[in-house]
Amino acid sequence: MQPIYLIEKFVFLKPFLYISKEKIINYANHKKISFLEDETNQNDHYARNRIRKFVIPYLQKEHNFLKNIYKFHIQLTEIYQLVKEQTNLFLKYHCHQQGAKEA
Repeated sequence: MQPIYLIEKFVFLKPFLYISKEKIINYANHKKISFLEDETNQNDHYARNRIRKFVIPYLQKEHNFLKNIYKFHIQLTEIYQLVKEQTNLFLKYHCHQQGAKEA
């Protein structure tokens, strides 16, 4: 997931995507900012919560897991952008619109 993404004409921002919940809570407490957590975050019915509660703690036991997974995500995002740009260039120069006349 990217911290900024588009769905149709809407821009979604997730500025805290790569900051731990613990750091956010500590900052809020230090600055005396009220902190509210969505009650659905405690419900194991949702896969995102099962991943947070069980999978990530298990994987954190591995050396540098979070640092490495973040790097991997950045690399995948960069590769995706490159492939997207190159695909668009290829289509622009090698494919004709339907109904377009040949030169």
